[in-house]
Amino acid sequence: MLVIQSLAIGYRWHALLEALGHEASRKWAMRQAFIGTFFNQCLPSSIGGDGYRILMAKRLGLAWQDAVSTVLVERYSGIVCLLIIASLGMIPLALALTETTVIWLFIIVIGGGIAGALLIAALAELASFRRLPGIIGRLLNAWIVGSVLAVMRRVIRSRRLLVILGTSGIASNSANAVAVWFLGKAIGVDVGIGPYLAIMSLAVLITVIPISLAGWGLRDGVIVLLLGAVGVAETEALIISIAFGLALLLSSLPGGIMLWRSVGYKTGNVEDIAAAETDTTESDQAGTL
Repeated sequence: MLVIQSLAIGYRWHALLEALGHEASRKWAMRQAFIGTFFNQCLPSSIGGDGYRILMAKRLGLAWQDAVSTVLVERYSGIVCLLIIASLGMIPLALALTETTVIWLFIIVIGGGIAGALLIAALAELASFRRLPGIIGRLLNAWIVGSVLAVMRRVIRSRRLLVILGTSGIASNSANAVAVWFLGKAIGVDVGIGPYLAIMSLAVLITVIPISLAGWGLRDGVIVLLLGAVGVAETEALIISIAFGLALLLSSLPGGIMLWRSVGYKTGNVEDIAAAETDTTESDQAGTL
């Protein structure tokens, strides 16, 4: 079930690349998404694979601005979807809480996240105005910043992109809650899926902070804390959290296998990996002509 996330990342990223006129195949985008997910499980925070995708996009021929901006906007869309899911799950979570003080944690984190997302979207629209005060105009239209905001404007103004990024983001991120709900049911935890929507959204958001390997420890602490707040025993909450982490590792294995095959079953640095992947991409594209 968690493999859906890699598929959705590749689907969203390909839609953005296509909107900018780049001829990357969907198969290529999916492959990079799976390998990126594998790196997310091997590097600090849950965004290690984003750097890999940026490098691969550059190797494919994209300018740095487009490579960086498409990956960052895809990541931004995923975070916005997490915030939406968390907001939807707050009511059932509030009804299930045995410790009402925890709801303030959600209000602060989710409210702050939504405010930040809206601010970034507003800046994207503001940057399109030609007559801006000198320093503001220069900052909003600077190299990478201007490119990211331009791609965001394209998304905001395109119903097709909004639907693609929104539906795939909500569906894939909801898979976390469904997976953990099944894990809970397997060990006899009687908590509805509603609270899991909010709990897992916050747990995934926390893993973006680069202070742990693939979110281990940090994610577990959040899940144990929040499941405890809805009446789940600490031992059961820890079992659910560890099982979820192991499920994420298993779901990333296809990306590891793709990476292993792409480098000819040999070890190498990131540049070697990128070069091998570029050769594979060129072969794929030649085969489709």
